[in-house]
Amino acid sequence: MAARNKALCALLLSLFAWGLYDVIVNVEENSCSMTYMFQYPTYMPVPGIKEEIQNAFPRYGLYLYGEGEYAKKSKNMKLDGVPVLFIPGNAGSYKQVRSLGSVALRKAEKYSFHFDYFSVDLDGELVGMYGGFLQHQTEYVVHCINHILSLYQHLKNPPQNVVIVGHSMGGLIARALFLSPKFNSKLVNTIITQATPHDSPVVKADKELDEFQLSVNKFWKNEMNDTLSDVVVLSVGGGFRDNLVRSGLTFLTDVMHPSRSLSVVTSAIPRVWLSTDHLCVVWCKELVLATKRAMFDMIDKKTKQVSIDTAYRMKMLKRHFTNDNDDKETGKTIQFKETDKFALVEDGKLHIEGTVAKTIHYMFPLKDAVEEIDHFIAVGNTGGADWVSACLKVKGERCLEAISLKSYNELLPPRKTDTKKILMPTIGLKDASHILLKVTKGRGALVSAELFNSEANTVQFLVPGFFTFAPVIILSETGEGSTFHRVYLDDLYTPGVAYKASLDVLSCQESIDENLNSTMHFHVPWRSEDSYSVRPANTNNEISLKLVNGRSADDDRKAQLFIHISPKCQYQLSLGYSHQEGFGQLVRFHSTCLPCFITVVVILVFSYQLKQLRTNEPLHDFIWIQSSYCKPFVVAPFVSIIRSAIKWEPLTSTYDITEMVRKNIFFNVLPIVMFLFSYAMVCVVSQFLIYTTKCLGQFYCLMSRTPITDPSKPSQSTIPWMLYSTVGVLIMISSIGSGTLALVLALSMYVAHVSKKYANVICVRNCLNLTLTNESETKSLTKEDDTKEIEEDDTKEVEDDDTREVEDANTKEVEDDDTKEVEDDDTKEIEEDENVDKDVAEATETKERTALDIAEDVYNYHFTLMMLLLCLVVINIPSLIVWAKHLKYSYSLPSDPARYSSLAVCSSLAILLDPSKSLPSNMNLAKFTSRLTYIFTIAMVLYTIESVYRLSYFVSVTFVIAAVMQM
Repeated sequence: MAARNKALCALLLSLFAWGLYDVIVNVEENSCSMTYMFQYPTYMPVPGIKEEIQNAFPRYGLYLYGEGEYAKKSKNMKLDGVPVLFIPGNAGSYKQVRSLGSVALRKAEKYSFHFDYFSVDLDGELVGMYGGFLQHQTEYVVHCINHILSLYQHLKNPPQNVVIVGHSMGGLIARALFLSPKFNSKLVNTIITQATPHDSPVVKADKELDEFQLSVNKFWKNEMNDTLSDVVVLSVGGGFRDNLVRSGLTFLTDVMHPSRSLSVVTSAIPRVWLSTDHLCVVWCKELVLATKRAMFDMIDKKTKQVSIDTAYRMKMLKRHFTNDNDDKETGKTIQFKETDKFALVEDGKLHIEGTVAKTIHYMFPLKDAVEEIDHFIAVGNTGGADWVSACLKVKGERCLEAISLKSYNELLPPRKTDTKKILMPTIGLKDASHILLKVTKGRGALVSAELFNSEANTVQFLVPGFFTFAPVIILSETGEGSTFHRVYLDDLYTPGVAYKASLDVLSCQESIDENLNSTMHFHVPWRSEDSYSVRPANTNNEISLKLVNGRSADDDRKAQLFIHISPKCQYQLSLGYSHQEGFGQLVRFHSTCLPCFITVVVILVFSYQLKQLRTNEPLHDFIWIQSSYCKPFVVAPFVSIIRSAIKWEPLTSTYDITEMVRKNIFFNVLPIVMFLFSYAMVCVVSQFLIYTTKCLGQFYCLMSRTPITDPSKPSQSTIPWMLYSTVGVLIMISSIGSGTLALVLALSMYVAHVSKKYANVICVRNCLNLTLTNESETKSLTKEDDTKEIEEDDTKEVEDDDTREVEDANTKEVEDDDTKEVEDDDTKEIEEDENVDKDVAEATETKERTALDIAEDVYNYHFTLMMLLLCLVVINIPSLIVWAKHLKYSYSLPSDPARYSSLAVCSSLAILLDPSKSLPSNMNLAKFTSRLTYIFTIAMVLYTIESVYRLSYFVSVTFVIAAVMQM
């Protein structure tokens, strides 16, 4: 590689590695508490499942979770609780139910009802990579639900439905139940999913997986107000710690109506406020407690089963998973006693910390406030739920009657402090004379409140761009005694960017409570994905500002940054573009695009080689063509032109890019950026494989005693029965075994084939060098003989001249003429010999260049095809992993996604590896196929940028084209 190309690749790979480091390493520490069992967990197989069902699903099972005394009582399966079914996800275990089940049993000790937790064993199948098992699993879960409800038929009022908790792909199976014709939709009305990719698969590595998800989402959209009218769904995403299922995929926004669905990220859930990884989301104690609180509150006190009231269930979910407190007690009237104490806050600012001797209601006047005052903010850890109210009747300096403002309550971290926040406009309190804030007696009170002008405490800030390397100051200094600031972040609506906001302490008073904090709250109004950062008030604070999902085109709301600070300190607020986290976002959201663009680069090299063959030019090596011809502008502009020129909806709706636009994760330069990253990766891999094949070729050349054929002359060998037999074995493996396994074996054959071709290059080069050496020695000896003969003639002539005494003028003149003619003849003869030598050398050079060029052409051509085959193998590796795990049950998968691609490629090898056909012979097709494969690259960006499985079709067709041209 040229130095400039190496530097470019090193830079691009460094940037990608920087982003990958951010995704894997630069995440918050796992703050989840472990969920412990207080008694030994027991997983009891549920008996009674019909024999034909068990025979149809021999790999699966159903279990009941229990501990201690409950496990002993439940062995006879005479159950009387609320049935809950846990469905594990990709490679999940039925034993993952223990955290939810154990907490539910402990919590039930305070109630007159309990939950019965069942768990289905799905054999840990890899349904996240292969969709062939999803329908099978769904059918088994349908039978499990029917059987679970049959266990309660001895009760007078048996439960009519089952609550489902699904982890990862288990949540998708829970939604797929409703598509089964054998399933009664009334049997499930509450679904809780954890880290489930509802929107689309994480990686579309399999067509069946993609089609299964599309059919489920389509059904839920169409049946939202019919079959699914009583179903509520809660979807919980793990946040930025979950590197397997990014939280943007867990949202139900485009699947269900918000009135019956709730999608949240764990960092935004009250009393959780942290991010979880993909497995931790099951056992994280903070999240498990929030889930159990909601489930216990959803129980109807009369029936002791889950309420059939859809609105009530949604209300309970919102109460425990969001800061939405719109409940029945909102707006209730509060009557005060004569013994209640009141105090007037004339300046509209209040700050209390430490011990409070008695309960006081602080009155913030609204009638006498200046006209600019239009908002009220209060943050505190005291006073209960009704700590803030609006006073309607006043007598002197006392309030007689007030209305609760509980609906404005929000919980703030840290956990276990019961810190609440109320931020509200005062314009809606026309009938109120005061805002009341209740501070109860006790220790450790921390309360800050003020009436303020929203314009004075609010900043409209345009976030800096990518090429801004220094932080921009938003607030140079907070006002003295201020406790709250709000920043509207303009142009922060896409997940492709990331920022870092810093709150630096300028000065603090000496007497400051060590429990006093500064809190930075990143609020995303269009999604429940808020995040928080809490630090002691006298230390610096910072928070990352990045999104898990983009804002829809018809939503104009802005992301906001709330700053809650101590009035005893002054701060400086700044914001800067975080390049590391920006590249991290690029890797997190778009790394699945790499297989598409890597394959595009390889096919572009192949297209250019076909062009060289058509013009009879020597084929350059892979890296030279890549660095000279494979540029982003070769493909990306034409993709944009097609998208802009063709607006026919039936066609544009099939583009993968259209799907990315719907998810709000596409930006115009994305194809260029991902092309560059793929370019660098292909450079490194191809360089490694060049060294590998050359080393193997040299080894083969040393060890092999088989003579190397002249590549310029077609081989006249017999029919290669060994090759055809091997190809036949590969086709058989593809048909009755694993298509990807056959591709792996085919790749190993092709590596050997390419290595042998390089061995041929070495031997041809050595043979030509030997020929040139022999001709050079022969030429040298000939020139020495000619020189010796001329010297002997000259010596003889001199001796004859000395013996003659007298020469007349005529004789001398004749002799001079004769001597001149002899010398001219000798000179002419030498020049003719030199010309002949030159012609021979030129002819030798021409012959030498032609033979070596052809050998190198063969190596370079087949090296590109080997790279293309490597791409196909990598694309289909997931199906090979699934096949290996499934091998104990069957020699083949129910529907192998690599089968047809493998059959096409393996059949092509019978021609491509034929020793008598090293290069394409049908040059009439070269021009057409060169342009056709180039068109493939544009179509691949449109249709395979997310749907990785479609790449196999393009690669297979390319191999068939190569085989046809070589026939």
